[in-house]
Amino acid sequence: MSWDVLQSAVNSSWYNSTDEVTAEAFGSPLTAGTKLIAYVTSLSNQTVTGVSDGNGNDFTQVLTVSPSYASVDVWVLDTPSGDVGTTPVITATLGNAGTYSGILVQEVAGLLAGTSASLDGTPGDNGSNSATEGDQASPSYSSSAADEFLFTVYAAGYTSITWTAPDGYTADPNGHNDDIIVLGVAYADSTGGSESAEWSGTWSGTSAQTIVLGAFKVAAAVTVALTTPGVALAAPAPAVDSSPRVLLTAPNLALAAPAVSVRADMRVSLTSPNLALAAPAVSPAAGTIVNLTTPGLALAAPAVTPGVNENAAVALTSPNLALAAPAVTPQTSGVTVALTAPGLALAAPPLIPRGPAIPSVQGAPADRQARWAKLRLLGYLP
Repeated sequence: MSWDVLQSAVNSSWYNSTDEVTAEAFGSPLTAGTKLIAYVTSLSNQTVTGVSDGNGNDFTQVLTVSPSYASVDVWVLDTPSGDVGTTPVITATLGNAGTYSGILVQEVAGLLAGTSASLDGTPGDNGSNSATEGDQASPSYSSSAADEFLFTVYAAGYTSITWTAPDGYTADPNGHNDDIIVLGVAYADSTGGSESAEWSGTWSGTSAQTIVLGAFKVAAAVTVALTTPGVALAAPAPAVDSSPRVLLTAPNLALAAPAVSVRADMRVSLTSPNLALAAPAVSPAAGTIVNLTTPGLALAAPAVTPGVNENAAVALTSPNLALAAPAVTPQTSGVTVALTAPGLALAAPPLIPRGPAIPSVQGAPADRQARWAKLRLLGYLP
C-alpha cells in the first residue's frame, strides 16, 4: 500500500442552525506532503459553496453529487505549509441555514498533489429517495491502476439508519452512524479494474441515500535500477520530496552507499539480493520506516540517525552473513531500532540512546560474552 490515512475529524452536531458545518480539530498535528480530503453531506439538496481551514486556505471541489435527497461533495487541499504542525478545524459553508448536514475530513499521505487531476477518472454514484434496508447496489466505477486510494462514501437520512461498510474496505472510525442522518467513508487499495462497494444498512420503512465510489491517484515512486552486469555502480542521491516511496534496487551488482533523506511517513527500501550493499546514510523523519536488507551477502555498517522526530522504525537485516556494527543514534523517544543477523555474529554497535529507546543486540550465542564485555566497555552496562 503506497498511501496511508493518517487521521480524520468529523463534526459533532448534525443539525446546524447556521449555514456552516465544522469538523472538530484533528487529534494530531498535520504533516507536510499530505492531502486533506473533505467529504460533505446534507439533506434537502443543499449546495456546498466552499470549504476552508481556520487559516483561510480554501479547498477545491473535485466531486459533487446533488440529487433531491442526500448530497455528497468531495473537496481537497494539499496540506499548506502554514497548517503543518497544527491541528486546524475545517468548515464547509452551505447554501442555506437550518439543515441536517455533516463533514468528515481525512489526512492522507502518499497521494498525487493537485486538485481534480488527482482523481482517477470520474467517480461513480447511485442513490434513491426510497431505498429499503439491506444490501445496497454498488455504483459502477473502474480504476486505471492498482494500489490507488479507493474510497467510497455512504450518505443517507430521514430515518434512523445503521450502516455497515463494504467487505474488503476499512471504515473510517469517525464515520457517523445510527442517526437520522449518517455519513460513512471507507477505503481500500484499488485493483486497476472494475471496482465494487456494496454498503448495507438497517432502518424502518424507506430511506434517502447516495453512494459514491472513486479513487485518488498516488504519487509516483522514485525507482533506481542498476543493471549493468559486472560493474559496480554508485547509487544516486534521489530527490524524494514528491514521492512517498524510495526503491533502490541492484539485483546483480553492488549498490554503493546512497544518501537518503526522507520526509515524514515515507517508506524506504534499500535492497541488493545478490551482492553487498554498502553503508547508506539514512535520516528518517517522524513515522518513517526504513528497511535495509541484503539477503545474500554482508551489509556494511550504516550510520543511521533517526533524528529529533518520534516514531521512526529502522530495521537492519542480513539473514545469511554477518551484520557489521552500525552507529545508531536514536535522539528521542519512540524510536525502534532492530539489528538482526540470524546464525552469525552481530558486532556490538555503539548505540547512543538519548531518550527511552532501548538497544537490542542479537547474534550467535558463542559471541555473547564478547558482546556484553564490549557494551560494558562502552558504558552501556554496569
